[in-house]
Amino acid sequence: MGIPFGTGIQFLFDSTQQFVRAGLPVYLRVRNFEDTGDYLEVGVPFSPTGTDAFYTGYTDIPIQPPPGVQDVSLHNIGLLAGRLNFGSRIFQVSNTFVEQQRAQYQIADPYDVFRNRDGKYKTVGIIYNQRMFSIESLTHKEVAGKTINWKLICNALEVVSDSLQPGE
Repeated sequence: MGIPFGTGIQFLFDSTQQFVRAGLPVYLRVRNFEDTGDYLEVGVPFSPTGTDAFYTGYTDIPIQPPPGVQDVSLHNIGLLAGRLNFGSRIFQVSNTFVEQQRAQYQIADPYDVFRNRDGKYKTVGIIYNQRMFSIESLTHKEVAGKTINWKLICNALEVVSDSLQPGE
């Protein structure tokens, strides 16, 4: 019978993102520790310690194929003045990445790839061009009944310090 139309469009989108998209490398930053303990009740900030790198700090997961990145226009910032800042970006992430994350980390809901993950280790945001971006809006696009890509509208928060460069 042939390849279903949605699968063909997914292949086309992934190929375009891999070879001709505009943008620098993009990473999904995930916390390596849970929100547990008495410190939550009294509002004391938690700083994990230890020698095992997996249980302390953060993990930066490279998003593959790399997402397309575009600036949010000043018109859209004006319309969404309560949510977006100058420097906000739109990231077009392939559903292939989302499905790989769901399979690797046993994540049931695809939205949780960008939110709670497995309920323990939460997504902090997106690292792009040495800046942290918080995920403000999360939508997806379907073609022929198959999700093709995810549109993340993100706010720029801060400059990442030299000691926390993604991918190192």
